[in-house]
Amino acid sequence: MIGRPNEPFISKPDWEQSLADYDLVLKTTGEVISFYLEPTGNVRRPKLMNALAQAILWFHEGCRETVTLMAIVKLTATLDALAKGDKSGGIKRMITARLGPNPSDKFWADGTTMEEGVKEIYSDGRSRTMHGTNDRIGHDWTSTRARAEGLARLCLIVCMEWASNNASFDDPALLQK
Repeated sequence: MIGRPNEPFISKPDWEQSLADYDLVLKTTGEVISFYLEPTGNVRRPKLMNALAQAILWFHEGCRETVTLMAIVKLTATLDALAKGDKSGGIKRMITARLGPNPSDKFWADGTTMEEGVKEIYSDGRSRTMHGTNDRIGHDWTSTRARAEGLARLCLIVCMEWASNNASFDDPALLQK
């Protein structure tokens, strides 16, 4: 077993399988960390690594956030960073390019389409809160937060896998193509 006395244990075969399963993500994570720590910015793919570094930072902050609406804002910033700041349209293009569904496709188990879910997360949750026009501030946003976190996590993983598989590309806009 691998682990310390106060940490969860994982068997060596399970650990090796996890390393194999996430090999592409771990390679890109190392590249992102190198970018983040390099004070000169002289790295192989600075534009793409910058977008991924910001997405990781926003995802981290969103997961830690205790205020549900602020978590939605931060988790949506993860998606926006991956979509090159191209707002909900860019997020939808990135989801289609990296995950496959079209905006009108049912994407969540409850029958919500990808477009409806992005509107709920980006427009209703993030934008209206950021711009002070959220007329449902007292609404229970727990399910939207869960939707935003799940989508941000999935998109971050597939974009990092794409970056690993496309090691010669440096344009974050390619995450939408």
